[in-house]
Amino acid sequence: MKLPWRSRVETATIEEVLPEPPRPSFETYTSPGLEEALRGVPDDGSCKVLDLGPSVADNVEFVS
Repeated sequence: MKLPWRSRVETATIEEVLPEPPRPSFETYTSPGLEEALRGVPDDGSCKVLDLGPSVADNVEFVS
């Protein structure tokens, strides 16, 4: 007895093409104050920068 599923022709497989993920967008800002502050940095880069975090009221009060 011949089994029907053994004689079936295999169908072609369809390869799924995934879309490319969206590229991130970049925004450019200027900071004249930072540029002016960094003018005093020695050319050899021997300086340290203290990042005080975002300018929220508690940070401004602490630094003042």
